[in-house]
Amino acid sequence: MNHLEELLNKFPEIPRSIVLKADLIRKGIKHTPILKEIGTWSRPQSHAVFEFDHEDLHTKDDTTEGWVNIPCEYVFPDGTNTGLIVDTTSPYEIRAEDGKYMLYLGENPIEEVIFRSRPRWYTKRTSHGRLMSTVGYQLGDCITVICVNHCEYFDTGDACAFCCLNPTADRSRDLGIDRTIARTVDDFIETYAEACKETCHLTLSGGGFINRKKEADVYIRMLTALRDAGYRPDELMLSPQALEEEDTRRLYDLGVARYICFPIEIWQEDMWPIIVPGKSKFVGRDRWINCLIKAVEIFGRGNVMTNFVAGCEMVPPHGFNDVDEAVKSTLDGFEWLVQRGITPHFSCWSNGPGSKLANVEPPPTEYYLKLGSAHRKLLIKYDLPMPKARCHDCAVTGTCWDFQRLVGEPARTAKA
Repeated sequence: MNHLEELLNKFPEIPRSIVLKADLIRKGIKHTPILKEIGTWSRPQSHAVFEFDHEDLHTKDDTTEGWVNIPCEYVFPDGTNTGLIVDTTSPYEIRAEDGKYMLYLGENPIEEVIFRSRPRWYTKRTSHGRLMSTVGYQLGDCITVICVNHCEYFDTGDACAFCCLNPTADRSRDLGIDRTIARTVDDFIETYAEACKETCHLTLSGGGFINRKKEADVYIRMLTALRDAGYRPDELMLSPQALEEEDTRRLYDLGVARYICFPIEIWQEDMWPIIVPGKSKFVGRDRWINCLIKAVEIFGRGNVMTNFVAGCEMVPPHGFNDVDEAVKSTLDGFEWLVQRGITPHFSCWSNGPGSKLANVEPPPTEYYLKLGSAHRKLLIKYDLPMPKARCHDCAVTGTCWDFQRLVGEPARTAKA
């Protein structure tokens, strides 16, 4: 019996595609020549924000002006979308077989996988000559624009331990990808005008500023430009650092964004200085939480989110040694937030090159399955809707939306 069969037997109530997705995010896909073949026509890795691969294997020969010729995602026949993460030690690989692509575990065929064609807007240019795929990137049906490709916490030595934003931007330039630090409003609007023809969701995010008011000003400029151009996307999410009440209200009062996310990353108070030292030093956990509570008063219950990089609470030597203890502790945090109208969700921690935790192993797949299952039950218990700012198709590095879609009676989805 292989490890996947053991997981399926241990979690019979969880759909097979979720078990498989969680294990693939954890273990990755073996780097083989066929990935580069598929990457010549499919949705490619853009390196626009993080390096999700477990190893940096790319060369200039693998890149074009705007991306790496490796697929960024693949879809199972039931619609489950998974980010493609390269790992040379992975037991999984993709093979071409009878006119389709199959996922193999060792020598055993596991599941057909589907690759989508490259978005048409990727090869278009703005009036300033900038390739649109260097302004934003698409996962599933979501375009994400990284407003600023730089986090100031790296400058002070206080970057989040799991984060590789600045190293990824630097590495992109080494590979020949045109990666500027900041997006202009003109390039943003022209790119969105094309991308929205092929997408439903829009996310604005970026690196953190030590002066969070200046960070808020960046989002104000982008939203103002969006509004003035006549766009008011129903499914727009802002994902800055935790902002003070005044700045949160400024964003809300523009009347463009319905959803906001202040990623808390990790719940455990004693781990904050270790995992998120910049946020701990320049904001503080209590202030971060208070900003989330104030955001609910402004944006409304169910329209405020916070993301966790799940598994970081098990980082040695200070983290949990036991999976069940780690899951329970993080679930306690989830419940505290849900009781206050804040929707927690999580991405599965991937130890990307350039991060402080690049050589640290994340928790086993079992951890993510237990956490995802309990997260779904918690939202149902408190009747908290999953915000429509994200969906199963664009959340390629987590399983929260997959659980809502595929397991029994789903939690409500907020109406537009």
